[in-house]
Amino acid sequence: MFDYLKHKATVYSILSDMIVLGGALFYNFNAIRCYGFFCLDIVMMILFFVIYMKKVNEIDDYFTMLVTFCFFMLIMYIFFFDIVLDIGKYVGIDMEETMSEKADLNIFYPYYDIGIFLVFSFLGNLHITKQVLSIKQSNDTEYFEVKSVIFRMMMIPASLFIAVYLRMLFKFNINTAPIISFIILKNILEYWKFKALMRMKINVE
Repeated sequence: MFDYLKHKATVYSILSDMIVLGGALFYNFNAIRCYGFFCLDIVMMILFFVIYMKKVNEIDDYFTMLVTFCFFMLIMYIFFFDIVLDIGKYVGIDMEETMSEKADLNIFYPYYDIGIFLVFSFLGNLHITKQVLSIKQSNDTEYFEVKSVIFRMMMIPASLFIAVYLRMLFKFNINTAPIISFIILKNILEYWKFKALMRMKINVE
């Protein structure tokens, strides 16, 4: 566990989580804004996934690389503006203002925190991608990358459903319940990624 906590990607992940959770607890950021942060983090992960696929020659040219990235971006758009907003209604998040301006980047105002968040997200994903590329490429490494992206994307609807039970069991408020559930799931995934990377390194050695 200590090795996991001192892993660079873990440190960057915790720092980015603290920005979102701190904003919700101390600056009254609503859950939709925070999920916007999480979605951008996933977009950053997808960007590095596409770069990885290009590096290992699974994507032949830059045009295909761009099309692949745009396809995933479309999925993330659907996840945020349809899944998050629609499921959020049942969680109990008040989204009338967000719904009227849901395509507006003002949701990320005052912007400085999202900039810092994206720096940590970039550094964390860069570190993981470098580690994966340093391992002898096989079906295991490609499977690891694909599972990482799919699991992270599935965490968005899953965390919203879990938020319902967190509110019932622990009486969390409307904004913190979905954020805490996402952060818990995210760190479980990060721990799995760390253990999987270590196993692949051992197998190579």
